[in-house]
Amino acid sequence: MKGNCLLSLLVLKLLVAVVLAYLIGSFPTGVILGKLWGGIDMRQVGSTHTGGMNVARSVGIGAGILTFFVDASKGIIAVAIGQALTHTLGSVTVTGTMATAGHCWSLYTGLHGGMGLSTLGAILFYLQPLAVLAAVPLWLVLYILVRHPPRTTMALMLTLAPLLWLLGAPPVVIVLGLLAGGAIFIKHIPDFNRIYD
Repeated sequence: MKGNCLLSLLVLKLLVAVVLAYLIGSFPTGVILGKLWGGIDMRQVGSTHTGGMNVARSVGIGAGILTFFVDASKGIIAVAIGQALTHTLGSVTVTGTMATAGHCWSLYTGLHGGMGLSTLGAILFYLQPLAVLAAVPLWLVLYILVRHPPRTTMALMLTLAPLLWLLGAPPVVIVLGLLAGGAIFIKHIPDFNRIYD
């Protein structure tokens, strides 16, 4: 009986952590800074994405950098809250995935968001720093071969789980790379044929 109660409590805490992770990930940093800093709606300019890159291009470097750091912080905060609530390493898989999904499809902006890279990148840097240090040069190599940013990122997401495995990441982090990387892959599909100058 006591074991069932403890399991139910853990499941409840995990559900709370998942919901909080999505809500934190959904925080529309780029939309808010775009309006405050430049008086524009990031969903209507440039690539129409709300992440740091589009903010930097459309509003300014300062606003873009601030957007990047806040979006990165969202992922770490969501994962840390999940760990604090559940006291399990396994929570990082679902909270990290939900924070990334929240950034890509924000509840506050009609499911319009960023591309997820800063949020997932920060989570992985928090959990497995070597993965980020390996992923950045890998992205550059893939870009030299592909010459198209969204397709390059999609290719990187396909290699993320194997890369984490090769670096000896715990299984929960590998699954996080698979799930959150999958979310980012899906988010990039509409840009697959976008033409870049």
